[in-house]
Amino acid sequence: FFPMIERNIGLPERIIRFLIGIGLIVWVSTGSEFSWPQGLALVAAFALLWNSIFARCYLWKWLHISSCDPKREDCPGTGGSSAGA
Repeated sequence: FFPMIERNIGLPERIIRFLIGIGLIVWVSTGSEFSWPQGLALVAAFALLWNSIFARCYLWKWLHISSCDPKREDCPGTGGSSAGA
């Protein structure tokens, strides 16, 4: 099982991932037959929705990428703190 990582996806990216995930699900559900591209799309949709809900992406973690706003408290590890503000 994967260990829990810190949030590394900011709100704009979460919204984009959510909309793409929903779009993929709509595309698959409106198709006339189900084949391997639709199955792959469902796996991608699930991953995108999961990432958008929990604001964590293991691929971004491995690539040392974060789209979190450093000024926000809900993105730990990015240096965001309102203590001095």
